Amino acid sequence: MQDVIFAGGHGVPSRKEAEVAVVIDNADGALNSEFSEISITRFLNRDGDAGYRLNGARCRLIDVVEVLSDTGLGKDMH
Repeated sequence: MQDVIFAGGHGVPSRKEAEVAVVIDNADGALNSEFSEISITRFLNRDGDAGYRLNGARCRLIDVVEVLSDTGLGKDMH
């Protein structure tokens, strides 16, 4: 996973961490959540710290899978 962290380039320093987020629009209330948007973030850094966040709160992968189960996306889809 360290390969996804930017290693730097000509005149551009390397980075210490990488992060990607997906935001699901739940304005219609289709998902069983009180939030109108659900943000799922995956992060990691060079020190080995890695994990997930749901709407900014740190969580486990199983929590992400549970939230996505109501979307019709299967475990292997994300």
